[in-house]
Amino acid sequence: MNRLQVLCPKNSRISAWAPEDPSEEELASNWTLSEADRSQVLRCRGDDNRRRFAVQLCVLRQYGRFLEDYARVPVRILNHISRQIHLPPALSLTGAERNATETEHRERIREYLGYHLFDAEARNLIEEHLRSRVAQGALPSVLIESAEDALRFWKIILPPASTLQRLVGSVAATGRQEIFERIATDLSDSTRKSLDALLEVAQGERQSGLMIFKDAGSLARRHSGLCRAVSVPPEGGGGRH
Repeated sequence: MNRLQVLCPKNSRISAWAPEDPSEEELASNWTLSEADRSQVLRCRGDDNRRRFAVQLCVLRQYGRFLEDYARVPVRILNHISRQIHLPPALSLTGAERNATETEHRERIREYLGYHLFDAEARNLIEEHLRSRVAQGALPSVLIESAEDALRFWKIILPPASTLQRLVGSVAATGRQEIFERIATDLSDSTRKSLDALLEVAQGERQSGLMIFKDAGSLARRHSGLCRAVSVPPEGGGGRH
């Protein structure tokens, strides 16, 4: 598999991937231009500018980010796009000579596809989405993917990976703290004291009661013992109704 990098660090898991040897179905589904697409592409001057524009259009539509490294575009994808705009085959594609050209192309593609910039309003929107997912019990490992899916659905250009990682980490940490505080509020005084006691390291011991408890016995004995330790009946054990 050949990595198609899209405005994110090389070591980041937040990235798009394109198959080095895509199937005809993949080419047709993800890398085919419509008549309207081709009209936009043909407004560009120069063969490589047209190739770059067409590639970026497909990448933003599929991944929600712009392409960072043109040299990593698989040859089969590049030539599939070239054929559609009546250009000869090419072995590789380089970046634009002028940054202004690349900027103008990206802005035109963004407006054409109806995408919005990741601004303060978008940030508030995705933070609210993430808080909702955290409240539902979503693990941090799935929050980045959830955030990317939501931003693509809303047609908001995904921010750099580092920005999204920091945002997800901050919301996840705050959300977990809020959940713990809500749980603590609902506990009785006796239950809180029992839990506090499990976290204390007794004199002469190297571990807290909870760590000792965690390492000892079978899963069934640990579950039953923990329930007794905090005065909570085990599931199906005749608790309050």
